[in-house]
Amino acid sequence: MLFEGVAHVPEDTNGRRERLFRGVLERIRWDPEPGHPEARPVEPGPLGGSVECLLASPGGDGDVICGRADEGTAAVAPFEDGTLADAGKLYVGMRGDLER
Repeated sequence: MLFEGVAHVPEDTNGRRERLFRGVLERIRWDPEPGHPEARPVEPGPLGGSVECLLASPGGDGDVICGRADEGTAAVAPFEDGTLADAGKLYVGMRGDLER
C-alpha cells in the first residue's frame, strides 16, 4: 500500500491535501482527458480534521484515493477496486495506526 503524509507544512490545509492528491493521480497514471475527479467529504472519525475521497476510475467503483488534512498535517492513500464509501471507512479506520 502506498501512503503519503506530511507534517508542519506552512500551506493552506485544502491546498496541502490537493497537492498530495495530484501526486497520487500522477503515480497511478490518471488520464486527465475525461475530466478531473471530484473529492467528496467523508466523516473524519474521532481524530477530526477533514477527510475526502475521490474516485480515480471511470464508473461507479475502481481506484479510490482518500486524503485527510488538519492545521499541521495532510496524508493520502490510494485503494484499488473499491467504492468511495468502502475506501473512506477503511481510511478513517486505519488513521490512528498510521499516526503512531
